Amino acid sequence: MHVQRSLEMARPPAAILATDVSAERLASMEKKFRPLAEKNSICLEILNPKDFDSPEDFEKAVRKFSGAVGFDDVVVLAPLAVVIEQSAPFLASGGIMNIFAGVPLGTMAGLDL
Repeated sequence: MHVQRSLEMARPPAAILATDVSAERLASMEKKFRPLAEKNSICLEILNPKDFDSPEDFEKAVRKFSGAVGFDDVVVLAPLAVVIEQSAPFLASGGIMNIFAGVPLGTMAGLDL
């Protein structure tokens, strides 16, 4: 829903990076949203961390896509502290991170605020 909303905004972002470890969900996203991204001239990149040889290779791909400056908005849809922690370094200075995942009460994540 976050990707769709971003693609349909009156002033959409120039680029969107969507990641997931489910090949099925990513294939569905590709099918549903690639045409909308192309119609609106939005660069849509879809990556599965499992498709990379190492976490470092995945991180390099994410940094390359962001132009090495990070993202204005990061939306985390996984209720796992480790995913939240791993996503935070990709946030650009002054960016906003939305943790929208039903994180269980009491979950602790180490974030450099």
